[in-house]
Amino acid sequence: MTHNHRILFVCTGNIFRSMSAEYSARAQWGDRSGLIFESAGTKPFPQVMRDEVRNVLIEKGIDPIAHKIRPVSQEILSGADLVVAMGLGHREHLQEHFGITVPYYLEIARGTPVPLLDVDEADFDHRTEQDRAIAHAQGIVNEIWSAMPGFLENHRRWIR
Repeated sequence: MTHNHRILFVCTGNIFRSMSAEYSARAQWGDRSGLIFESAGTKPFPQVMRDEVRNVLIEKGIDPIAHKIRPVSQEILSGADLVVAMGLGHREHLQEHFGITVPYYLEIARGTPVPLLDVDEADFDHRTEQDRAIAHAQGIVNEIWSAMPGFLENHRRWIR
């Protein structure tokens, strides 16, 4: 009998980076058994998915409309074989609140331990530079998608 490994992607709101990773992993892994992909947020609150995030996922054949935001919890974490931080503050939050040390997504996918920045963390004013904010969000979803083959290839080394 094959053990299914649960992989949990964590970001802030569970509506952008971790959700994009969860759905990208499912789409690229396909029907092969052995991996279950989930996502959660450190500070999820009811919000609407950005159109540009949804549109990039739809272009890749992913329909995220049914996604439900959920908060990270001890229960969710205890069921995960691998927990992955997507961006700034997520590793620190998981260490401080749950006592676990986790890698960044790009650390597993590309060997570079760097965070994927949220729109409001990028080096421009996302409120006044909407075109840059949209381009940034699209770029992050595309980076998550393009790095996923490396993540899927390398994840086994990180399973706890």
